[in-house]
Amino acid sequence: MRAPSALPSSKNWKPLLCVADDERIEDVEMFRDYIMVSVKRQGRPVVIIHNRVSKSNSELPLPNGGNCVVRPDSNPQFDTSTVRLCFSSPVHLESTIEYNMATQTPHKSWTSTPLHINPDDYVIQHERASSDRLQVPVTLIRHKSISLASQ
Repeated sequence: MRAPSALPSSKNWKPLLCVADDERIEDVEMFRDYIMVSVKRQGRPVVIIHNRVSKSNSELPLPNGGNCVVRPDSNPQFDTSTVRLCFSSPVHLESTIEYNMATQTPHKSWTSTPLHINPDDYVIQHERASSDRLQVPVTLIRHKSISLASQ
């Protein structure tokens, strides 16, 4: 929500960024020209960048097609267009990527992978399993040489 500084009462609040009923805001980082919002959408991470100047929203492209855990890293600079995010997945140890919020592109990264594992040899899939009336998210990890049998 946002409101004029001179009139901050709730009757002057206006939506800044709305998420769907099945989405959850997990974290918000403020910068001079941007607001970074971490969201869970159907159990998967999404990072939305709100441009405070153009009033537009865009989503950052996440590694592994979003099949990862995302958390903000230390972002001590307020007057910057760069945000640092930490990522991890079942086939990657924690990695840090700097994104340019103006272009929504990564421009620097520090990646670590477990010894004797090539992450490119693995497929990570998110599926939904039915249980009564619920859809339960399930993460499947397999070597690319293994195919899943159809049922």
